[in-house]
Amino acid sequence: MTKEPISNIILSRYCNSVNIQASNNDMALDFMELPGIPRDGKQVVEGVRVYMTHEHARLMANAILSTLQDRNNENNKDKL
Repeated sequence: MTKEPISNIILSRYCNSVNIQASNNDMALDFMELPGIPRDGKQVVEGVRVYMTHEHARLMANAILSTLQDRNNENNKDKL
């Protein structure tokens, strides 16, 4: 048996909106695709809710920011 985990992505969704809720114990992130789809006379927005600890949310935020900064730096190098 290997010690390295193997990713098994079971769900893939496009997201252009996120709603974040925080409690004393954890965070809930609702990733949604807007504007949604009309269903039975209402606009239904489908999404995925992810729960995580505050520390994991902090780690994710730092990873996203670092990745965006790296991408921005790469794009600026290409323009020179």
